[in-house]
Amino acid sequence: MAEERDIKRGEIYYIHQNPNVAPVGTELWWKDGDRPGIIVSADSNTEGAIIVPLTSKDRGERYIPDVRINSSGRKDATALVDQICRADAKRIGSYIGTLTEEEQAALDKALITYLGLSEAMGKQSSVAAELEVAKKVIERLVNS
Repeated sequence: MAEERDIKRGEIYYIHQNPNVAPVGTELWWKDGDRPGIIVSADSNTEGAIIVPLTSKDRGERYIPDVRINSSGRKDATALVDQICRADAKRIGSYIGTLTEEEQAALDKALITYLGLSEAMGKQSSVAAELEVAKKVIERLVNS
């Protein structure tokens, strides 16, 4: 079981879906049984993890946030970014693999886009840039 090891962001595990067991807490579930999922939450959350499930089915071009993943051991696996959900620790099964840096970057970008965080991050960057300019102006005034 995954509880015996540190679960890290970017790792891929089998997520167990037992149709006879109700979802735990805020879990959301698909109907087609166990499937691999990528851990996208912070490392070592003992209560469970936020995951992005994987599929081998091609959903076509209309699903923009989908990301191709080769590290799952399956040919042509796709990360279903629009199906991000919580998995209780008891459902996290055997370790499959870890995303490459390129896959992690593509998944992060897709999550940022899908969750609408790029605008918020842009505002933070803008505020940080404005603060940096203000700091430099204050330094010039103090040093003159």
